[in-house]
Amino acid sequence: MRIFGGDRLKGAMQKLGMEENVPIESGMVSRAIERAQKQVEQRNFETRKHLLEYDDVNNKQRQEIYGLRRDLLEGKNQKEYMIDKGREIFAVLMDDYIGSKKDVRDWEVEPFRQQLQYFFGYDAEKGGLQIRR
Repeated sequence: MRIFGGDRLKGAMQKLGMEENVPIESGMVSRAIERAQKQVEQRNFETRKHLLEYDDVNNKQRQEIYGLRRDLLEGKNQKEYMIDKGREIFAVLMDDYIGSKKDVRDWEVEPFRQQLQYFFGYDAEKGGLQIRR
């Protein structure tokens, strides 16, 4: 209490005439310290619990990525994997920029073209993909 109590508590203790090396003996003070200690321990427990949960998620992701990396480096299904991922990316781009918009005027053509260039290195205009409005 003397160490962590701050200037306010030090002042109160001096007014009460308490000396520096004398132990604090008071039922009320002891109960207050005990309650504060329980609260701190509970908060620290919750923090450790959440950190452990976060670490478990990170570990699962790490195992998946390293497993995929190992399979690709060993030459397992590289072509199929890349084709599947390309299809997935293309489907997401279609949903994001074209979606279920029936009217061609509602399509976001330019951002779609930019994303095709970014992900696939494909220039839609040079490749002959014409989208007319």
